[in-house]
Amino acid sequence: MPNFFDTLAPGDPNNLFALEEYIATHSPEQMVSEIRKSKFDPNYLPDLGDMVRMFLKEPGRPYAKALFGEGIRQLAERPDLLDPSTNLLFAKRNFCACCMPDWPEDAFNVISTTPELIGADPSLVIFIAAGLVQNSQFDDAESLMCAIDRIPLGDLRQKLDDGEIGLDFVESLKARIRMRHARRFGDLDWLCNPEAGQPPDGLLDMDMGELTKHGIPREILSRIKTGVVLMASNDRKMWFCEFFDVNDPQPLLLRGIAGRFKADFHTRDDQHVNVYGVRL
Repeated sequence: MPNFFDTLAPGDPNNLFALEEYIATHSPEQMVSEIRKSKFDPNYLPDLGDMVRMFLKEPGRPYAKALFGEGIRQLAERPDLLDPSTNLLFAKRNFCACCMPDWPEDAFNVISTTPELIGADPSLVIFIAAGLVQNSQFDDAESLMCAIDRIPLGDLRQKLDDGEIGLDFVESLKARIRMRHARRFGDLDWLCNPEAGQPPDGLLDMDMGELTKHGIPREILSRIKTGVVLMASNDRKMWFCEFFDVNDPQPLLLRGIAGRFKADFHTRDDQHVNVYGVRL
C-alpha cells in the first residue's frame, strides 16, 4: 500500500478532501510517522497545515499543528531543501497559533528561538504568555512580556488594535506575573525629594503586602511601579510617600495628578519601619 503522503500533489488544493478523509482515521502522531516515511516535499507541509487550520477548524487544529511542526523541523534539519518561496516565519507563527490554548509551552519554545515573532504578532505572543501563566510557568511568561515591553508603545497599541487584546489586558497580565513573588518596596523604582533623600533600608525591605492590612487592595499593589518620597520629617523618622502605576510619574506630579495612593511610614531607626497611615 503506497504511503498516503506520496499520493498527494504538492500545492494541489484538492489535497484537502483526501486529507480530511485521512484525518478521520488517523491520529496526529500516526500522521507524522507516515510523513517521515514519505518523500513529500517539506516546503508544502505548512500549506497543508494552512488548509487544515482554515477548513477543518477546531477539530483539525492538532493536525495543523503537527503539519506545521513537522515542516519546520525537517527544513531546520535540511536547510538546503528550503525553497525561497517558503515563508518559514509565517509557518512558525501559525504553528504557535495552533498551539493555543492547549500547548503554550510548545509555542514558547518556537518563539524563544525566533524572536522576530514577537514584533510580528504581539497579540499572539501575549495570548501565549497568558497560557503560560495559566500553567504557572511564570518565568517563561515574564520573558515574553519583557520582550513585549521593548516594543514602542505607539507600535504596540496599533498592532493590538488590529487584534482582540487591549492594553488593559496586558497590564493585568503583567500584574499577575508580578504577584507570583512577594514584592518589597525596594523592587520599585523610586523618585525622591532631594531634601529627603533615599528612604530607609527598613522601608525598602518591607513586604508591600503589609499595605493590604491598611485597606490597599492587592490588585492595586500589583500594578504599582514607582514610589515617590514627597518629604521626610526633620528627624527622618516620618516618611511621606506616594505610589504610582507608571514608570515615570514626573509628568503627573508636575500637573498635580495624584498617584494610586499615599502612605506614611514611621521608623525608630533605619531598620525598623511601620506603616503609619494610608490614603487612597
